[in-house]
Amino acid sequence: MKKRILIALSILVVLGLFVSCWNTKKKTNEEGAKDSSLVDIEQPITPNVSQKLSSVVSDELLLDAPTTARYVLSTSAQLAENKLVKFDFNKDGKEEVIVLGRDHPNGVRVLATRKGIGQNLINDITEGSFFDSYGELKSQYAIQVTVVDVNGDNQSEVVVSIGKSGERVDSFFYLIKDTDKGSFNYIGSIKGKNRAELTPTHKIELVNLENQSVTYEIYNNELALVK
Repeated sequence: MKKRILIALSILVVLGLFVSCWNTKKKTNEEGAKDSSLVDIEQPITPNVSQKLSSVVSDELLLDAPTTARYVLSTSAQLAENKLVKFDFNKDGKEEVIVLGRDHPNGVRVLATRKGIGQNLINDITEGSFFDSYGELKSQYAIQVTVVDVNGDNQSEVVVSIGKSGERVDSFFYLIKDTDKGSFNYIGSIKGKNRAELTPTHKIELVNLENQSVTYEIYNNELALVK
């Protein structure tokens, strides 16, 4: 009787080890698959405040900026692949991360994370003409997320631009400041322009559909019309 009990216990131990190993392997594979869905866009660009991104990259940019900026850009079809941009906002050695890709079960996400709190910045964008009834980006449009010093305070701001270059581009601006609701604070948008550029003097220059030029800046933490 004791021999049978020992044999049964041995079988249970072996089965337990097998299940444990299988679960560990499954978890590792799942985590690997999850990690591989994120593409860190490393930009081989030498930062230069007087040089435009458009002069060194082939992307059809929605917002041009000095090469001190970091950005990711996806067309509607490219949103199936998550892209991320990493930056250290306050130079504390801890990176902030923004992920651009599809949301689930549908829609788009621009997931910005700082200090463990994530915010989907797409929730601040109320302009519905870029999206279909399911919240998916329409096929003719793209989204660009740019991390750059917009107001000249030597700290990064975030700009989410949506549209098609040469036709219409809307840009949505975020200051980074820690609050109980998160760190990415929406301060306003500039809509209905077909070209947009952040200048080395920290001005946002735009040309609208009638080919009229206007300039904005961030003043007192708000978007302000310069001329």
